[in-house]
Amino acid sequence: MENNHQIDLRQILGVFTTYKWTILVVTLLFTAAVAAYAYLLKPMFHTSTLVSIEHKKALTLESLLPGGVGAAAATSALDTNIRILKSRKIISRVLDKIDLTKTYYKCKTFRGFIIKRIPEDRPPFEVIFMDRSGRMSGKYITVIQTSENTYLLHTKEPEFEKEFRFGQLYKTPDFMINVIKKRDFDEIYQFTYNADKLSLINGIIANLKITKPTEDLLEIGYTDFLPLRAKKIVDEIAKIYIDYNLKSKMTENEKLLQFVDTRLQFIRKTLKRYGEKLKAFQEENTQLIANKESGELFNRMVAQKEELTKLQYRLKELEKLRFKRKIVYADIMRLASTGISTAQFDTWMEKLRQIR
Repeated sequence: MENNHQIDLRQILGVFTTYKWTILVVTLLFTAAVAAYAYLLKPMFHTSTLVSIEHKKALTLESLLPGGVGAAAATSALDTNIRILKSRKIISRVLDKIDLTKTYYKCKTFRGFIIKRIPEDRPPFEVIFMDRSGRMSGKYITVIQTSENTYLLHTKEPEFEKEFRFGQLYKTPDFMINVIKKRDFDEIYQFTYNADKLSLINGIIANLKITKPTEDLLEIGYTDFLPLRAKKIVDEIAKIYIDYNLKSKMTENEKLLQFVDTRLQFIRKTLKRYGEKLKAFQEENTQLIANKESGELFNRMVAQKEELTKLQYRLKELEKLRFKRKIVYADIMRLASTGISTAQFDTWMEKLRQIR
C-alpha cells in the first residue's frame, strides 16, 4: 500500500513538473483578472434614516366615523405610507430639490487610456450644461485644466475638442456649457448628463428600499456609488414625506372644521326658529297654560323646551370642537352622542377620494 501511495505522489509531481509553465500562466491570468475586476468595480454605499409613523391614531376621516373602518386603516397605514414614499410624486419633488442630471468622475489613465472612472461627490468644478441637440445624454464629457483660467473640453460622440475659459458661457451646435472652477486640479475629469426626469425617477425608485423595523417606524434606505448623494436623497425623501403627511392631516382637520361650521350654522338657525315659535306659543296660550285647561298644548310647549335644550347642548359641543387644533376619534363619538347626524361625513369623504 505504501508503494502505491509513493507512485501516485510521483505521478502528481510529474504532472506539475511537465505543465508548470501552463499552470503558472493560468494562475497569474486568473489572479490578474480578479485584481482588475476588483479595481474597476465601483463600490456601493448604503445609507438610511428612520421616520416615525403615528399609525395608531386616525389618519383619515373614515377612521373618525362611528362604525367606520378605523381598525382596518390602522393596520394598513404602514403599507400605505410605503407606497407614498416610493411614488413618483414624492420622487419627482426630490429631483426638484437635488440636481441629479450630472455625475462627475475622476479618471485614472494608463498610457493615454482611461482605465478607471472614480465617482466624485465633490468635484473641483461645477458644470452648468444644456443639451441643445438631444444627443449628449449619457455621453462622457472630458474636462482637463490647461492653465489657471482655462480648460480643455473634449467629447467623442459627437467629436469635439476646444479650449475654453472657466466661468464663461459657451454655445456649440450640440450643447451649451459653463464650467465654474472651485479649485485647481491636475487629474482628468469627466461628467455625464441626463435630463430625462422619468429615467431619473425610475433609477431612484430602483435603488430605494423601504422597510418596517417596528410597527411605529419606517426605514428609508438608498444605495448609490456616491455616499454623499445617497445621504442627500434619503434626507430629502424623508423631509418631503413629513411635509406631505403634515399637509394631509391639516387638510383633513380643515374639512372637519368646515363640517362643524356648517352644523353650527344649521343649529343656530334651528334654535332661532324654535325660540320664536316657543315665544309665540307662550304669548298665544298663556291663559290656557296657566289654567292648565289644555293638556295637549302644555305638553307641546314642554317638548319644544326639551328640543331647545338639546339644540343648545349640541351647539355647545360644536363650539368646543371648532376651536380644537386636533380632532380625534373621541371628539367625533361625543359629537355623535348628542344626536348630530354624521351623514355629511360620508359626503365629504367621497369628495376627498375624488380629489385624491
